[in-house]
Amino acid sequence: MPRRITFSLPLPPHCKLESATSNILDNEYLKCIGILLYIAQGSRPDIYYAVNYLARFYMGTNASHWEALEHLIAYMHGTGTLGIQITGSDLCLTLRTYVNANWHGEGDRSTHGFLLLHGKHPILWQLKKQATVATSTAQAKYIALLFSTRECLWILNLYWPLLYDPTQHFFQTIRRPHGLQLTQLAGRGLDISSVNST
Repeated sequence: MPRRITFSLPLPPHCKLESATSNILDNEYLKCIGILLYIAQGSRPDIYYAVNYLARFYMGTNASHWEALEHLIAYMHGTGTLGIQITGSDLCLTLRTYVNANWHGEGDRSTHGFLLLHGKHPILWQLKKQATVATSTAQAKYIALLFSTRECLWILNLYWPLLYDPTQHFFQTIRRPHGLQLTQLAGRGLDISSVNST
């Protein structure tokens, strides 16, 4: 049996793909992306960005898209023992969230994402292109913080009966200090009631 090549990253470093000129759907590519999206959303947050990035090129793929997809599959083959394991030994009810955004990462729109942890176990993760064009890094991070706050408040409503004092268990970690300063400066402009109702 031939030895398979494995990689340590889901995508090659500095991977920049361009849409192909043809608008023909590649059904085999779409099948692979669909399967990988299912896996990424359920148990593999480490491949979530890579799969979403490759899914953007569903119209008109070429050889470079297939090479990136094969790279991702080889990464998954090498990391097949990884996954989410939630054990009963961690009784901590702390919810922590990590938020990040890249300003003008691809084209004119930024991408943001977050990871929500219950104790040390990931329970929710999401990645999305921002709907509006951010004019600065601070604005892109503020939009990301607003988006993750909305999602985390929804989760917090599920946890409300379980937590003794939910305000002490929520948003313990913000990725960078300037993100904390941003929320303190703009805290009065953030209407939590409107975030909670959507």
